Amino acid sequence: PDDLTGVAGHDSFWSIFLSQPSPLLSLPFPFGHPHTICWVFTLVMEPRPGLATTWMSNLQAMTEVMVQPRTGHHFRPPQDLSQSYVMVGAGSGLGPFMGFLEERRVRKRNGEEMTGDCWLVFGCRSKDKDYLFKEVLEQMVEEGVLTKLSVTFSREEGGPKYVQDSLKEDKQQLVMWLVDQLASFYVCGDARGMARGVQEMVEEVVEKEKGWEEGEGVKYVKKMREEKRYKEDIWT
Repeated sequence: PDDLTGVAGHDSFWSIFLSQPSPLLSLPFPFGHPHTICWVFTLVMEPRPGLATTWMSNLQAMTEVMVQPRTGHHFRPPQDLSQSYVMVGAGSGLGPFMGFLEERRVRKRNGEEMTGDCWLVFGCRSKDKDYLFKEVLEQMVEEGVLTKLSVTFSREEGGPKYVQDSLKEDKQQLVMWLVDQLASFYVCGDARGMARGVQEMVEEVVEKEKGWEEGEGVKYVKKMREEKRYKEDIWT
């Protein structure tokens, strides 16, 4: 969809509502379509159908849905448009970042000066089946809303398979963003596999590329967390 306000993603029931932030994506103001809600989910079929995703996939037009509003404050894009940031998500973990980008696009179209860069690293299985929001993302690159777009396909031949592989492939640029430019870093998706792998990769890459002593990469990521520059919205 073109209207991405309030995008979120989980195999669970979300608290989503019109005029306030959602628990997965806190938005500071309503966008061009404040009465439209979008969310992203992956239909779970194996090893058994997921309760929430199966229910949502069977919803019909004009169905009334009960929601319970909750507010989350930590996982939101930088309000300072001079602040660069990297977004890393796999599957439905892309959802909140579409909200980040929609906000960025609206602010840019409203004439606000945008000097910070924005990099999205998205992972899915196949470019033909689950490359979510492909046309929207490519349009955002053309508009200058999204500075860099990296997409991985785990079931395709050639190229990096997972988001951490893509980041490692662009390790010099990643270190420049995170260490030299003090960019913020967001991760959304699976906690046990993807998020852990991304963190370990960041720790390793910044340490090696900067020529630091062993253990300094772990300390740097810890420092990023303390400075609220490394943020996660993850689930198991």
